Amino acid sequence: MPISGIRGTHNIPFGSHLCLFYRRPHEFLQVTTSFLQAGLEHQELCVWILPTTVTIPLALEALAHRHLNGASLQASHQLQIVASEDWYRDGAF
Repeated sequence: MPISGIRGTHNIPFGSHLCLFYRRPHEFLQVTTSFLQAGLEHQELCVWILPTTVTIPLALEALAHRHLNGASLQASHQLQIVASEDWYRDGAF
């Protein structure tokens, strides 16, 4: 089982689904960047779909705080960052 990077969850089996409730964008970024960092450090391919309250530049800044080069990770196709309005083009989940 892979390490989740989320404090208190330990290892999560592949195929599991998690739900995150947050009040502010910084809470979202704190948890999701930790989760992504764990996956990226284990050479996983990651897709990060951002809520409307988080811009791609803000997400890249949050990754930089974890010493991750978001632009480089995107260029290598290890990480794909997408705004929710682009991912859910027809407005459906």
